[in-house]
Amino acid sequence: MLTSNNFKRYLAQFNELIAEGEAMYKAIKVIPGEFSQPRSPSFDQPPGIFVISFDDSPIQGPDRYVLDGNYDWEKWQTNYKLLLEQVIPLTSSQRTSLIEVSSGSNLKTNLETHLSKLKAVKENYEKGWLISSQSALGSFSLEDVIPILHEVA
Repeated sequence: MLTSNNFKRYLAQFNELIAEGEAMYKAIKVIPGEFSQPRSPSFDQPPGIFVISFDDSPIQGPDRYVLDGNYDWEKWQTNYKLLLEQVIPLTSSQRTSLIEVSSGSNLKTNLETHLSKLKAVKENYEKGWLISSQSALGSFSLEDVIPILHEVA
């Protein structure tokens, strides 16, 4: 059984990670994609084939997202993963998909996804739906073991 102190400690970690993640989300700056001119007609085509473009309007590349401020995205992702590994039961069919960190290049989308997962797991944790598997919660505390020893003795 999870002790009250451990439950509160994990809940505090959820709250801390969510608050920090939301602060990071607000600190994301969008750098608009650069414009480039379409390529000119190519003259290195086989003889007799000419590539002509009638649309010479500039093309905008994808926006980039950067984290503005003193935030450590990698550290936040690591703490996210460590917390979820502690509270999601080993037997959960969703464990792997919830814990894995995003590897895409879009910081904004990655953070949105992580925050959404974190809030959902926290909600389930608060309701007690994730506490069924003690093995996923790490080692037992002295508070956990003493009642068991009294019953055995």
